[in-house]
Amino acid sequence: MFKSKPKSSNPAKLKLSKDLWRQIEPEKFGFAAMAKDFMIASSGKHTGYTGLSQALHIGDVDAGWVVSVKRPIVAAYSIELDAVVLLEMDKNWPGVASWKRGQRILVVNVYPLDGRSDPRIPPGPNSHDRFRDFNPIVPALICSDSKRIDSLMRSIPESIWQRSLEHAKLATSVESPYIRDGRPSLAVAGFAM
Repeated sequence: MFKSKPKSSNPAKLKLSKDLWRQIEPEKFGFAAMAKDFMIASSGKHTGYTGLSQALHIGDVDAGWVVSVKRPIVAAYSIELDAVVLLEMDKNWPGVASWKRGQRILVVNVYPLDGRSDPRIPPGPNSHDRFRDFNPIVPALICSDSKRIDSLMRSIPESIWQRSLEHAKLATSVESPYIRDGRPSLAVAGFAM
């Protein structure tokens, strides 16, 4: 679809914490998981540790909101699509219990380079029309560098926070909203970077 690989307009440059990630997805560790990651990586795709590390480093920084704490859900915004995806988290994951409804939260987005789309994510009027799907990651779950996360959050213009909040309210106002699983590894499964 692209003649050259698009570059992130605002790369996160975050580092994955294996210790935090292991608390969320322990099944991604051990010999079998590493062997599977190696086999997939040898085909040119990245999943597991390699893919997640790369996504956190080069993925786009964007705004997110905690929209529910009883059933932990984050509305992750994409400037590229001018849209949000709702992500459900497990309330037992580290840090999730301290979230407050209406709290701002950083997200890092990765995009498919093969043109795939998700019709359940309608692009907004300010879409850049380059992508039709995105997968967000919530770095607060798997990165220990809270100073860098705070700095990235401060770098997001207030107008983007407000735009993302408008989309979050719309996404949660429907009777049966589309909600994805928020496990970090799913953000890079099948996505090229």
